[in-house]
Amino acid sequence: MVSKQSLSFLSSQQAFKDFLTSLKSLVKERFISNPALVFIKSSHHQLKCEKSGIEFNVKILESLGAKPTATKETFSTGEKKDNPFLPPFEEGQFITDLLSEHRMIFNKYCVCDEHVLVITKEFESQIVPLCVEDFKNALLVCKALEAMLFFNCGYNSGASIPHKHMQVIPYKGFQGYCLPIEEAAKRHYHTLSTKAASFELPALSNIKHQFLSLKEAGISFFTEEIDLENPEELLTSQATMLQQAYTKTLEDLGYSGKSDNHDDYNLILMRDFLLIVMRRQEGVKHSEDPKKNIIVNSLGFAGTIAVKNVESLEYLRELGPITVLEAIAKPKVI
Repeated sequence: MVSKQSLSFLSSQQAFKDFLTSLKSLVKERFISNPALVFIKSSHHQLKCEKSGIEFNVKILESLGAKPTATKETFSTGEKKDNPFLPPFEEGQFITDLLSEHRMIFNKYCVCDEHVLVITKEFESQIVPLCVEDFKNALLVCKALEAMLFFNCGYNSGASIPHKHMQVIPYKGFQGYCLPIEEAAKRHYHTLSTKAASFELPALSNIKHQFLSLKEAGISFFTEEIDLENPEELLTSQATMLQQAYTKTLEDLGYSGKSDNHDDYNLILMRDFLLIVMRRQEGVKHSEDPKKNIIVNSLGFAGTIAVKNVESLEYLRELGPITVLEAIAKPKVI
């Protein structure tokens, strides 16, 4: 178990490495036969977009009706009395306290193995921009679990709980399937003659989005060994750089941080890239058959889409994944 005392792991390189190992082991051990978790069965399908060449991963999820859903009112009224991200937690859901005012718990509804949440200890709204402390914990957990992270900001982003939380899924949790848009971004970035920090993906040319190359932005926390005598200094500096890059990217995309008229967006933090996509609606609704409705969160912009049934899969196939993403994201204004 990772105790509060072990948060002194930032005191030395070896202590930091030991902490990462223990955190990874803790998540693995507690995930197995965990009484708090609801495992959702799924079947895997792939839909290829001929124009872009991107092959999307699509999962049909059974028993998805048990998972709570959000409403616009949920996000406008603030804290809920039955907030599942505040104690007391269900037996097995809590994992450990992290740095500052954060803790880590399991995602109750599991499609991917070892899916965890980094949450604030006290209620903070999901529409509040991410701060340096958020990114410190994000980098820490992603490093330990060899994972990607996503953040759904606002009702239209596909978020279901208004309490501030970042979602972390180990890459192994995708069961051998890559993140298609991450792979497409890698291929495109290698073709660029000038390696700028920020770029757009041609396949998403009609969507208001921006990729950030972590390497070009000087953020190497995922890929390099921690070789400094003071890991805390490295973690803080990398998180600060990432937060500044995130803030600039939002500004470049025209983000309005006003609490009464904020912009919803999806953020995805991957091994090599940060991606932010501006949102205008939570999903695509069928005009006649609600069974065919498709709700999309951040993972859709990583190339992984979850649907509720065969009907919604066929509707997704009919429209095409890129068309669905274009419908739910804010359009790029030229």
